[in-house]
Amino acid sequence: PLNYLPNLEELLTSGNLLKTTGDLGKCRKLQEVDLSWNQLSDLAGLANLPNLQILDVSHNNLTSLKSVGRLR
Repeated sequence: PLNYLPNLEELLTSGNLLKTTGDLGKCRKLQEVDLSWNQLSDLAGLANLPNLQILDVSHNNLTSLKSVGRLR
């Protein structure tokens, strides 16, 4: 559902027990994403965010960051 917010610049979802990010590919203006303290094991939905400057994925179930692609 966040893909319907193309002008979203900040996404702060810390501590919400999230298990997936969903596809955020249309949120091209996202600059800050805080997904800390959730239950994420994959970050595939974050692969195409050209304006992302701050990403916090601490305290999750991640074993690899390969799914985020080539984030700057």
